[in-house]
Amino acid sequence: MSYIDFTLKAVVDSQPTIEKKLQEIGANFIAEDFQHDFYFKVPKGKLKYRKSTIRSLITHYERIKIGEIEKTRVFRYDLNPSNREIDLLFETSELIGEIKKIRKIFQLKNSTIHLDLPVTGGIFLEIETKGFDGSKSENELQVEAKQIFHRIGIVPDQLVETGYL
Repeated sequence: MSYIDFTLKAVVDSQPTIEKKLQEIGANFIAEDFQHDFYFKVPKGKLKYRKSTIRSLITHYERIKIGEIEKTRVFRYDLNPSNREIDLLFETSELIGEIKKIRKIFQLKNSTIHLDLPVTGGIFLEIETKGFDGSKSENELQVEAKQIFHRIGIVPDQLVETGYL
C-alpha cells in the first residue's frame, strides 16, 4: 500500500476555542489519549517509542520541510511492539528525551487532527493529511491541510516545526 502524509503544527491560545472551531468545520472527536514518548538518538530523522492509553508503537520517521508544511517519510512503524522489542530498543539506543502529553484526536475526512497538551505547558494543534494508494496528489494533500488550518483561523505566524524536542 502506498502511504503519504503532510503535517502542519501550530501553537494555539485556547483549547475550548479550537475544539469549538473543529466541531464547526465537521471534525469528529475520536478519543483522548495520554502519551509518553521516548526519543532515541539516530543519524537521520526521529526514533520514538510511544506508550499510550490507546496503543503503543515504535516508529522511525523523518519529516522533510516543503515550504511551511512537512512531508513524512516512515522507515519503521511497529504497532504494539512486544516487551522484548521495547527492552531491546532501550538496551541498544541512546535515550535523548521524553515528552508526556494528553492528545485529543479528531478526524475530518482523510485528515487526523491532534490537539496536544504537553504536561510542560502549551497547546499545539497538528494536522496530518493522509493519502493512500495515490488517491490524491501531493499538492492536493498539502492544499487540504492548509485549508483546514485556514478554516479554523490559524495564521502563518502560529506555525511551528513539528516536534517537541
